[in-house]
Amino acid sequence: MLKLARNALGHLGSIVDCENNIITWKLFSSLNKIQECEGFKLANKFSSRHLQFLKHKMNVQLAAQTLSSSVADAIEFLDKSVKLKEFQNSIGTVKFIRIVDRLFDILNSRNPIAKGFEQPLRHQSRNTWEEILKHSAEYLLSLKTHDSTNQLLVTHQRKTFITGFVTTIKSTIDMTTAMFSDENAFKYQLTYRFSQDQIELLFSYIRAQGGWNNNPNCLQLKYAMSKMLLRNTIIASKNANCLTFSDSTTTIIPFFHSQKHKAHLKETPTDNLDEPESSPEEDLLCSRISTSEFLSNILFYISFQTG
Repeated sequence: MLKLARNALGHLGSIVDCENNIITWKLFSSLNKIQECEGFKLANKFSSRHLQFLKHKMNVQLAAQTLSSSVADAIEFLDKSVKLKEFQNSIGTVKFIRIVDRLFDILNSRNPIAKGFEQPLRHQSRNTWEEILKHSAEYLLSLKTHDSTNQLLVTHQRKTFITGFVTTIKSTIDMTTAMFSDENAFKYQLTYRFSQDQIELLFSYIRAQGGWNNNPNCLQLKYAMSKMLLRNTIIASKNANCLTFSDSTTTIIPFFHSQKHKAHLKETPTDNLDEPESSPEEDLLCSRISTSEFLSNILFYISFQTG
């Protein structure tokens, strides 16, 4: 759904929300342009590769990095703080990104001890997450095309991401309600386990065992499953149509072991401690370098974090 939302916005160029705020793809292009010109990024991973999404339609990671809260923060900062003309009226775009990113986090919770919107769904906090999910569904259903027709996007040919998100929201609420209401109710729900990524990772591994043959027969499927069970691991292909959240592998039966040999940090001798950190020539050169407000804010942020 995240890829379809990104593709719909990139294809249409702009859409309108229920408050008549414009959600435009142009702000993404402006963000990439100013970051390339200044040589720094506003704490996000957005680049020209994300703009050229037609070459990477099935890459979930690029879509997640495009519609992320870090990109929304960067656009809002350039509008509210730096007050750049090309980022004016970014309220609609920032709101759209935040709602989709928040929805993606809630529907992909995978860590029982996570915080924020990535935490699992619990019965104690049901009023909170259920209200967020219902509000997100109402927001998506109210989106319209930015043209003379003002057609509801849910009736447009690019409606797939809206119907997909709304259906997932309703299914998640119904399933968690049933699982929390039983006598032996679950303590929490990890919504990532409801996604189709689990079966896609399995099929991706099976296809990878056949090399160029991605349509295995019964015997090849049997050997691939046996090999997977013996190695106790599934490694997703780089071209798989899903996003793996684990570091490297997804184990069927988890095995935990402690590292016996740990490399000790080597202490490097520090000489010439009495030498000055910088020379007068370097100070004079740095004082003559002119920086823009964009770059000054980034340097201030870096110095504050490392100071």
